[in-house]
Amino acid sequence: YAPTPTLPTVRFAISYTVNGVTYWDNNFYRNYTITGYGSTVP
Repeated sequence: YAPTPTLPTVRFAISYTVNGVTYWDNNFYRNYTITGYGSTVP
């Protein structure tokens, strides 16, 4: 069997500044996650 290709995953937190104050959102300490889907090309 050929190995199953892994799909790319990006994990991130968000920062934004309002009236000179910077806020962070990290999804309650879990970070946001985006995982690719569909076919991959070697």
